[in-house]
Amino acid sequence: MSAIIAVANQKGGVGKTTTVVSLGHYFARAGRRVLIVDFDVQGHAATCLGKAKGRGLFDLLVNEDPLGSVAKPARQGLDLVASDKSTERIKLFLNDVIHREVYVAEHLEAARAAYDLVLLDLAPGSDILHVGALAACDWFLVPARMGLLEHDGVNEVLNTVRALARIPGMQLPGLVGVLPTMFERVTRETEEARRRLAEQIGATAILPPVPSDTHMREAIARGMTIWEYAPESAAAIGYAAHGAAAVNGRSRVGGYLHLGELIDALVGG
Repeated sequence: MSAIIAVANQKGGVGKTTTVVSLGHYFARAGRRVLIVDFDVQGHAATCLGKAKGRGLFDLLVNEDPLGSVAKPARQGLDLVASDKSTERIKLFLNDVIHREVYVAEHLEAARAAYDLVLLDLAPGSDILHVGALAACDWFLVPARMGLLEHDGVNEVLNTVRALARIPGMQLPGLVGVLPTMFERVTRETEEARRRLAEQIGATAILPPVPSDTHMREAIARGMTIWEYAPESAAAIGYAAHGAAAVNGRSRVGGYLHLGELIDALVGG
C-alpha cells in the first residue's frame, strides 16, 4: 500500500478534516506509516490532533525544506505537515512558478517512499493550491453532507478533477467515492438528497455514511481522534445493519472503520 489520497469538497463544514484525521489514525493504529498534509490556512488538522498549527506546508513548498524536517509526529505512526496563515502566501508564490500544476506533486514525491499512505486535507475552493493538490493525488475522496443544497460542492470538485485532463501528460486521480457525513438516517431530506446525488453520479460512487455523532465533536474539542475518545461510537464503527450482510463479520455498516476497510481494499493492503 502506497498512495496519496486527497480529501476535498469545495464547500466548508462537511467533515473533511475529521475524515482525514480519523482515517489517518485508523491506518496508523493498523501499523501503517501515515502522513497528513494540511492544505487549509485554518490549520484545523493540527487542532483536531491536539497539536500546534505551523508553517510546515509553507516551508515544504516555498522554502523547499526537506520533508523530514517539516513532518512532525502527531501519533505513533502518524506524522503531520501543519498549516497556518502562511499557507495563503503559497498561492501567490505558485503564480510565478513554471509548470505550477505539477509543483505540489513534485514536492510530495519524497512522501511516497517514506509513507504507506499520504492524506491531503484540502481547503474549500478551487484555487491554484487546491488544483495542485488534486493533481498530486492518486485518489480523491469527497465528504459531503446530505442536504438538498449540498450537491454543488461535490459537482465542483468532480469538475475540477476533470479539468486536470487539460494538463499534458496528467493522469486523472481515481474517485474513492462521495462520503455522506453527519448522516441522519431518519430524516426525509437526507434520504432524498442521497437519492438525487445517486442519480447524478451513480449509486456505486456513494460510500456507506458516517452517522451524526456528538462523540466526534467532543473528541475534536479535546484534541483527540475518535479512536482515542470513543472507539465504539457510531462515527467510528457505523450503525446496525438491520439484516444486511455483515461487514467483515460485523453486522454494522458505515463509520470510519468501514471506510478504512474499503480504502484498504481499494489501494491494496
